[in-house]
Amino acid sequence: MLAKILLIDDDKILAAAIQQALVEMNYSVTLASNGNQGVECMESESFDLVISDVLMPGMDGIEVALYMHKAKKNIKLIMMSGGGKIESDFYLHVASKLGANYVIPKPFSMEQLKTLITNLLEKDKPSQ
Repeated sequence: MLAKILLIDDDKILAAAIQQALVEMNYSVTLASNGNQGVECMESESFDLVISDVLMPGMDGIEVALYMHKAKKNIKLIMMSGGGKIESDFYLHVASKLGANYVIPKPFSMEQLKTLITNLLEKDKPSQ
């Protein structure tokens, strides 16, 4: 069974690149362009992992992490940020305090992201 990943990012080019890399890794990927769409997806489907940008219009990634925490969504979470008016380290620190399993500053390589995803999703698989 394919692991299901929800990718939330308003940067369509980056989201498409990440989606392609994840599909090549044999993951099922659902895209959401903002936090509101991401929450709607989580309310209607189950996911093994959420990868979310922090800074987005409307509901941002911090609010997504708060929703996941309050709703007791037992979903692994990777937060990514390139910063904004404040350094990305601040946003990523807040995200880690809200339960993100990993935080990753932008720009990052696909190999870095793939390693984080593999660490999160593969360690839960039963050994064969």
